[in-house]
Amino acid sequence: MEQLAARMALADRLQVELSRLLVRLNDYLLTGAVRQRDPFDQSITEIDKLLNDLNHSGAGAQWNAIAHEIKERVVRLEAISAEVLFVERRVGDPNVARLMNDVNRLSNEIIDMAFRFHRLAVSDMAVHERTAAEKSAQVNHLLIGLLVVAPVFLVVFYMLLARWVTKPLLALHRGVRDLSAGRAAQVTIQARDEIGEVGQAFNDLAAHLSASQEQVQRYTHQLEALYTASRALSKEGSRDLLYRTLTELAQTLTESRYAVLLLFNEEVQVVRVVESGNSPFGSRSETWVADVVAAFPPGPRPLRLDGADHPRLRGLGCDPPLTTLLAVPIFTEANLTAQLLVMGAAHGAFTSSDEDLVVTIARDAAQSLKVIRLHEETERLATIDRLTGFVNRWAFEARLEEEFLKAGRHSRPFALVFSDLDHLKELNDRFGHAMGDAAIRRFCDAIRASIRTTDIVGRYGGDEILVLMPETSLEDALTVAERILRRVAALPLVVEEKTIPLTASLGVAAY
Repeated sequence: MEQLAARMALADRLQVELSRLLVRLNDYLLTGAVRQRDPFDQSITEIDKLLNDLNHSGAGAQWNAIAHEIKERVVRLEAISAEVLFVERRVGDPNVARLMNDVNRLSNEIIDMAFRFHRLAVSDMAVHERTAAEKSAQVNHLLIGLLVVAPVFLVVFYMLLARWVTKPLLALHRGVRDLSAGRAAQVTIQARDEIGEVGQAFNDLAAHLSASQEQVQRYTHQLEALYTASRALSKEGSRDLLYRTLTELAQTLTESRYAVLLLFNEEVQVVRVVESGNSPFGSRSETWVADVVAAFPPGPRPLRLDGADHPRLRGLGCDPPLTTLLAVPIFTEANLTAQLLVMGAAHGAFTSSDEDLVVTIARDAAQSLKVIRLHEETERLATIDRLTGFVNRWAFEARLEEEFLKAGRHSRPFALVFSDLDHLKELNDRFGHAMGDAAIRRFCDAIRASIRTTDIVGRYGGDEILVLMPETSLEDALTVAERILRRVAALPLVVEEKTIPLTASLGVAAY
């Protein structure tokens, strides 16, 4: 029984270390940081030691076979971690999805194999139970013989046996049945002999198994939560939805009462507030944001506070008083920073696991924000003409079509100015296309200075520039066109110490 208990202790430690390995591997895969490799390598070394101990514990061929299979899959996990170093682009890379699928599959296989150790222990425990039952049967036969010779002695002996042997064995038997059914229940054995030692060993084994199961479930829940959060953040296509999703995930995953995301400009002024949950500042004035910023300015590291008597929490004056707070800094834009505050933990105080969870989803949100910025920049470059800075022909035609539909639906006027720079071909032939481009840019400067900010300007082709003016009559559009002509005439080109006047031809139409 001692050897069995020792093997079960090794199996429990192996299960805990495998769970820790999977968590560290997930951190390593999510971050890709080389510094995350050291804890992962430490887990690999500890698992190798535990597997070697199991192989030399006299556990038998089945135990050694399972240990060998776990070893093979751990080696494959280690190989996957090395592959991450060669992934150049983490966002959108199919190799990352392939690696995560391999990690999930190997993780499930390793956890299943670790639980096979416990099933083998139950089988070994059943063997010991049968042996004990056989011994009990022999004792009963002896009692029958003694019953014929000395009934009084038999009664006394039976009472002692029922108290010190039969009841503990039955209790141990019930405990084994509960253990085989997946319930790590404790047994009550008051004897101080070998049966009492067996009962104590069984209780220790059940306690280890229960703790291991709880830890595995906790780590599994965290991994599932991180995976779900990562997928949710990666699907958001706008800043508003991303900020809202991040705040809601932080409040939900930490089981907290309230979460708020504060965005700061370069002067550390709050420019955006995103909330989730029940605010503890409901009865306060609008100055609560300033109070929070004063108590918790954005810093470089996460911060965890616990206790209603903490001066920084007491100074907020929440009703009921705020007892727990977790602050995580997030860098979002080139000229903006953000801080995520999670308040009111439902399970007592915020733990390091809660902090790691919020930091991880904040890091995922920052990566998703980079993707959104790249997408917006790509869309902008696809619709803007590089020479003039105005929208290109296709984007302008789309806006013109929208204005037609809006004007027809609401019976509102709009005007269109079609302009063309005069003698551009002669300028290109005589002085080169670089000078022709300079003339076009100067022409665009005159147009830009003559229109409203709500007007839409597009380059239709070459030196043809169109101006779309919503809510504009024909008379007003003619006034704008004449103003453009005057400003073009006031911006001549100087080429080779020669002044070349610029003129343009404009046409105006109105709806």
